Amino acid sequence: MTQITETVGREMRYETEVRSDSNYDELPTKARFVLSEADANEIIRLSALVAANGLHIVEKFDYRTSWLEGDDPDAFTEARSDADALNVSENEFWFSGYLKHTNVEVLSERQRISELKEWLGIQDVAKQTVTSTPRVLVVVSGGIADPVSDTGVDVEVFDWDNYKDDPKGTGGVPEHFADLAKPIGVPVGEKPVSTNRPKP
Repeated sequence: MTQITETVGREMRYETEVRSDSNYDELPTKARFVLSEADANEIIRLSALVAANGLHIVEKFDYRTSWLEGDDPDAFTEARSDADALNVSENEFWFSGYLKHTNVEVLSERQRISELKEWLGIQDVAKQTVTSTPRVLVVVSGGIADPVSDTGVDVEVFDWDNYKDDPKGTGGVPEHFADLAKPIGVPVGEKPVSTNRPKP
């Protein structure tokens, strides 16, 4: 059973049952974690990446979860853990970790990403009217472009900076992008060449 409380500070506070495939005697009974609006938006972004790239899940280190032992809410003790992570699939997210000095994995209950979208007032893509114009959203962070697109859209990212530093290693865009690339001077059809020389 998951309990969710929205606070005045625009946070979602979760308390869920703990899942595990282990028969370990001292398993935590509850998982507690808090999501801010920024956290929720990041989870939604990761779910879109999973969907756009045909991935199973995306996993990243995240130590926000408290793994609680005991049955009395007023007397919980916190279990120590390692390798805690946020796991995001196309439609769900959950947290996981390993109990300290063991190979016992513990997981929170899976939560629906649609609930985050509802909380933030984001209309679910599945419920939107399908647009006749395919869309591509390119997110740039730290100089790295991360495109997300509608299903069936052919996306190609060309990096001028990399090309100028290493034209042979970067190469151009595929031939079927020629009508878009040539008017703006982007090289077409140049296959990247490995600069790694075989050892003698």
